[in-house]
Amino acid sequence: MNTDLVSYPALFTPIANEHFLVSFPDIPGAFATANNLQDAFSVAVNTLGTLATKEKELPAPSALSCPQIELDGSMTVLITADVSNIKSPPNKKDFDFMVKILFHLVIYFHTQFLELV
Repeated sequence: MNTDLVSYPALFTPIANEHFLVSFPDIPGAFATANNLQDAFSVAVNTLGTLATKEKELPAPSALSCPQIELDGSMTVLITADVSNIKSPPNKKDFDFMVKILFHLVIYFHTQFLELV
């Protein structure tokens, strides 16, 4: 098990003009905003990684087995941050690639969910 990885559910809530509020329900006061959904994933990973390196102890994460999408467009997704990349300079190309994959997976699941409603 890699102890440099930390995972928490993140809630992505759409706000005005395609902006998103990103929050971590298990971590009081942990939230950020982003201009669009793709940026929201980058912000979520960076926020979680920063908190994991600065806080002495984080509360235990709640279980989340799969993404949850609500009728209001909000979604809860498990975000994993590699703390070793936060402590040392991250490889931006690899990071951007992983965020794009995660973004496309969430869009796919969101589209599938909307077709069921």
